[in-house]
Amino acid sequence: MKKGFKKALLMLLSLVMVFTMMPLATMTAFADDATSAEVTFTLSNQGVLAKATDGTAVVEKPVTVTDLNGDGTLTYDEALAAAHESYNSADGFDCSDSGWVNKIWGEYGSFTFQNNGTALPSVVTQGIVKEGDKLYTAINSDNTLYADWYTSFDNTSITTKNGKEISLVLTGRQGSLDVDARPASGVQIGIWKDGAFEPLDGVKTGEDGKATFTVDLEPGEYILSAKGSVADIVDAEASLTLSKATKDKDGNDIYGKTDWTTYTTYIGYTEKDYEDGPYPWNEIQWIELEDFDAEEFDDGYLLYSGNVAWDCPITAPYAKVLVEEPSALDLVLASIGGLSNDPRNFTAADAERVEAIQAAYEALSAEDKATVDSTFKHPSGDGQSYGRILEAAVWTVRSFATDTSTTLAPGTYTTTTEPAVSSSSDKGKSDSSRVRNWVVESVEVSEDGQATAVIYVIDDKGKVVTSYPSVWIGGESYNKDSNNRYTIPIDLNGITYLGGVSSSMPRPIMYALSTTIEEPVPPLADGIYTLPELKAGPSDMFNHFEADTTYLVVNGDTATIRFITDGSTKSIQKYSRIALGKSSELVEENYQPELPEGTTIIDGVLCDDGSGKEKYLFKVEMPNAEVSKLLANEIEEDIYIVVWNKVGSSEEKIPGWYKAKDDIYLSLGQLGETAELKNGWVKEDGDWYYYEETLKITNKWKKDSKGWCYLGADGAMVTNDWAKDTKGWVYVGSNGYMVTGTKWLKADGVWYHITNGYRDENKWMKDSKGWCYVGEDGAMV
Repeated sequence: MKKGFKKALLMLLSLVMVFTMMPLATMTAFADDATSAEVTFTLSNQGVLAKATDGTAVVEKPVTVTDLNGDGTLTYDEALAAAHESYNSADGFDCSDSGWVNKIWGEYGSFTFQNNGTALPSVVTQGIVKEGDKLYTAINSDNTLYADWYTSFDNTSITTKNGKEISLVLTGRQGSLDVDARPASGVQIGIWKDGAFEPLDGVKTGEDGKATFTVDLEPGEYILSAKGSVADIVDAEASLTLSKATKDKDGNDIYGKTDWTTYTTYIGYTEKDYEDGPYPWNEIQWIELEDFDAEEFDDGYLLYSGNVAWDCPITAPYAKVLVEEPSALDLVLASIGGLSNDPRNFTAADAERVEAIQAAYEALSAEDKATVDSTFKHPSGDGQSYGRILEAAVWTVRSFATDTSTTLAPGTYTTTTEPAVSSSSDKGKSDSSRVRNWVVESVEVSEDGQATAVIYVIDDKGKVVTSYPSVWIGGESYNKDSNNRYTIPIDLNGITYLGGVSSSMPRPIMYALSTTIEEPVPPLADGIYTLPELKAGPSDMFNHFEADTTYLVVNGDTATIRFITDGSTKSIQKYSRIALGKSSELVEENYQPELPEGTTIIDGVLCDDGSGKEKYLFKVEMPNAEVSKLLANEIEEDIYIVVWNKVGSSEEKIPGWYKAKDDIYLSLGQLGETAELKNGWVKEDGDWYYYEETLKITNKWKKDSKGWCYLGADGAMVTNDWAKDTKGWVYVGSNGYMVTGTKWLKADGVWYHITNGYRDENKWMKDSKGWCYVGEDGAMV
């Protein structure tokens, strides 16, 4: 075969090929006469989005199309010319007068043209464009079978944030055919950057063409794209159209190396018989046309069908992505995502970073906090919520700062504090195995002012239970003893953070142990403290009480709140209960306040003031330490002594102690000035008086170890005078004691006779000398 003939034959075949590969769909619609139109232009350059002269991606670039030939119609070639003028160069585009494109973006080859997603004729002068059209042009990668797939994403405009999932579906079809789009599977997703394609690690489309992934990018605008090939069946009308093969029969790469100036070509064949195909592209072998002898050919099976199973390169799709600035919630979640779920991975040096994350969390709204607490899929893969991971990290770094110093005096302190603590099951899903009721049994303060505590865990019935083999605080472990108790350093100034450690768990579980040991309150000094005046209920009961007889008496370990009432026995005795409470608690009708341990209620008749009215003493005896604590604490509301009235059973009320309508409230919110405690005999201004817990005794006989003394109306001890009791008159001598026995005594120069201490009156009395008569006043006549 001569070269001239071969050249003519190949030219003919090339023309056949061009016409057979022409798109099936052509644009037949005509636009109204127009001089210009605004369209957008996107260009794929051999599988990668093209780069404009300003360095940006040629994606939906605005282009103003003008009627260059003045025929009143805007065509695709005029749009291409305008795009080159704006984003490349005028000489980067070459189109023949017949409408065949030879060069785009300075590249020679084959091209595919789309308008609004529809394939256009290769003769671009036939493609009409109008206002708002979206033009897409591809410089093909495959110039052998022209098998490039035109691909696109289902979403071309995305707004997202780092860490938020993006889902894209990639579909496509052979660009020269009007066929239904199909999923493009196994294709790499990436980002267009500086004219190149940067793949996202591990992000490829699935069988359904879908790829779901997250990005980690600085806030800004980006272009997502895809690159790769798709297995497809390519339609080739004759075996000679396979002349530009990628491999020869020896496996050598001949793409781009064939001497087309001589139109050297090849005949395709396979060693396995595929009849009419399709033929696997990677099994096709080649023989030079000029060396082919049909009569002697016995190396395989010639290709007769136009169907070839081919790896079709895809054109570059695009999706504009706006990565927004992260919100406060995003930043918190991202920060927590970088924390370890194991306390043993932290050191004291991590405190600043972790506390900063906690502060950012606290600054969130309640709704955003709830989102953090219920967000799972933490990078640790542990199944914990982000809220719990943060909480455990905070408690961990704080455990390194456990402050065991205290100003308590050395010794052992007991406490009834039972703080129920947990790793917050409310932060995400609940887990009962991580809830413990810790109890502080005792606190030991050493000579150097350091505090340790014995702690244990109880169940809901208060029983000590077996728990972790050891607990972890600030990198140190403390083992459990045989009684299921731990001795640990304890922070009396705040919260002690500890972790439960067990070989069956992957890491310590952190807890927050709240314990407050109050400094010992100095007892009130002995003395008498005035109290604010009594506050009465709505009835007239206030008239039964004398405010000037209300006070607090402190005597050693006992503090007695006292008040004296005037009134009939009947009106007083019905008030048979006194209790302690706070003013805010008194609003509850059936509130029954509890008295501090060691408190005693005393009521009863004390004395008669000589006026005929009895005075009744009500007393509330409490340990001095309890009263001291009440007064030492910051009392936001007054603490009251309440006189309660017992209410009987009825349909309206439950039997018990109720606050009656005429209850009396005695405020302890503030104490008045203190006076010297007077108890027993006290000499004042030369006279002796007797006090019972500061109450001056009047009109009463008082007996001590020496005898009986009489206290007059003013409370002063009577001397050298007569005093009367229920049996009669007795004489009190100069020493203040009653004269006893049966005998004569001389008082103020007058003789009297007493029998068993009582003055005889209106009778004859006989002594050793004779008979004497004592008159009505007892004086001897």
